Amino acid sequence: MTLEEAKKLTRGDVLHFDLGERCERWRVNGKVLTWKKQPDRILIPAKFGLYDYTHFSQNDLGSLHLEKNCLRVLGRREDR
Repeated sequence: MTLEEAKKLTRGDVLHFDLGERCERWRVNGKVLTWKKQPDRILIPAKFGLYDYTHFSQNDLGSLHLEKNCLRVLGRREDR
């Protein structure tokens, strides 16, 4: 995911966090935080399941992608 894609995320968008063999499904649950003096810095608030919350930063963008762009279906790659 690019920085520009991440800045356009809105509440309710579904992200996948790549863990190598599988992806975790996280949902954006707030506004993406940006800084005026540091335009390459962001925080994405997200929720997983009922009780897990986190903030993804610009350092995590390499492991994130939108659910609609995911290459995996139920733990298997589509291209196989």
